[in-house]
Amino acid sequence: MKRLLVGPGWLRGKLSDVAGLALCGILACACARALATGRRSRHALVPMWTLAAAGAFVAVKTSAASALALAAWWPWPSAWGRPVIVSDPTDLVALPALALGVVLGERMWGARSGLGRWGMGDVGNDRERRCE
Repeated sequence: MKRLLVGPGWLRGKLSDVAGLALCGILACACARALATGRRSRHALVPMWTLAAAGAFVAVKTSAASALALAAWWPWPSAWGRPVIVSDPTDLVALPALALGVVLGERMWGARSGLGRWGMGDVGNDRERRCE
């Protein structure tokens, strides 16, 4: 995403972090909806995955060793080659985007709106759709 945006590098980096964290929150809610068998397990999965993602993000952004380890492990090379993961504590300003992603995921798969709003039809009981 950083190479597709126009503007200063620091701004592109922050926007990329915001987008990635928001997507991570949405995916946490979607995966909990898909994988959980009951209401209680979904209620446990979303916070667990969200906290794990937040912990990993904080570790990578505050520790150069963690950033290097993640860059070496990253299994998906992009069209531009291996990812460059930079340890930059100022990127922690993007952390609230993770909570925003969970809220958006809740709206997409939540009890009030459901997937029908997104053209995906009715998927189960309204009470069982809540992800938070």
